Amino acid sequence: MVLKEKNFFRLWLGQILSQSGSRMVQIAVLWWGINQAGPSAGRWAGGLLVLSALPSLLFVKLFGGLIDKWPSKDILVRADVASAAFAGILALGFYLGFVSTPFIYAMAFGLATCQSLLDPTLNKSVAQVASAEGLNKAVTLATSTQSLASFAGAMLGAVLIDKVGVVMTLALATVGYLVAATASGLTFFKPVGNGEVAAEELAETPWQVLGKYPFLKKLLFGFGFVNFFGTPTLLVLPLYVKRVLAMNASQLAMLEGALWLGLICGTWVSAAIKVKGSILKLAFACLIFLGTAFGLPALMPGFAISLVCLAVAGLSLGINNAKFFVLFQNEVADKEKGRFFSVLSAVVGFTFPIAYLFFGLLVDLVPVTTVMIAQGSGVIAVAFYFLVLKEGGEEETPVLMMGEA
Repeated sequence: MVLKEKNFFRLWLGQILSQSGSRMVQIAVLWWGINQAGPSAGRWAGGLLVLSALPSLLFVKLFGGLIDKWPSKDILVRADVASAAFAGILALGFYLGFVSTPFIYAMAFGLATCQSLLDPTLNKSVAQVASAEGLNKAVTLATSTQSLASFAGAMLGAVLIDKVGVVMTLALATVGYLVAATASGLTFFKPVGNGEVAAEELAETPWQVLGKYPFLKKLLFGFGFVNFFGTPTLLVLPLYVKRVLAMNASQLAMLEGALWLGLICGTWVSAAIKVKGSILKLAFACLIFLGTAFGLPALMPGFAISLVCLAVAGLSLGINNAKFFVLFQNEVADKEKGRFFSVLSAVVGFTFPIAYLFFGLLVDLVPVTTVMIAQGSGVIAVAFYFLVLKEGGEEETPVLMMGEA
């Protein structure tokens, strides 16, 4: 893959650095805030994560149109340069001792705004930078980007806080953004389709584009509710490490790493999985494993069992995500992918602000283990949505065979 698809690999590696930087910043600030906020740590962290989730919801219409209208290279380079500016200002603020909550929240919102441009643009760009022969492998690799970057960044961020402090962690993230911008600038992008997208086609909003794909729309809303229960792990896990395991950021890094390794393994294992019948059955099985893995460490607290469970959770997510991203890439027209992936970010993330507020308050009121059991039970409940989702007729469920991933 590296030898044959150097153009794509250059872009992919740059975005690994960019998205890792975003999670390094987030985990560094989150861990700092949890230790500063004391009994109200859940609410402080919840507020930070709410602001990080809002841009993909607030700007979906604007960004969806821009991503299909503007050259992908320009968006990626400018968004990474802007991210470097936000991270650099945040590092300077910590260095000078100016670390008020409004300042931190504002910088987090700015970084999240840049990320809400980067994610759908990268998804759209796969077909522009990979060869026709390598497209399916490139899709699989691109699917792993956010998972790899997210949890590698979280793991590195947690380790670096202990070793070099918050300021140096933020400075390293700033450098990563600049390297990512350079990598995107050196990548060649093929034009979309036969050239520019017609003005009348661009007039369709992201939500109108999504309406053309009713089955995919149902899938996205289902995954949105999965994220309601699953994504607050970013909030719950540091508190579980601190309050239940009584460990430090280094152990948090190892747990984040287990989840990350599981995600990557799941992404690549998915290519060897042959789906017989409905892909929805695969989603059901993955979510059952995911929910169980979330809840078990609460029933049997311990570092070793948490490592295993988080690896299983990551494996389940990786398999599920890879299969469905291949489906999205195959089903959505190239000229609509910018708007589709922009609205995808909004739909699967529409529960983020509510979830972060709800779980942020909850972890300050009840034991963390109770919250983890609620998370796992919620994911298992949503799994049955996919099991009973309508099949046949106009919305016949696509089947993915081994070669397609």
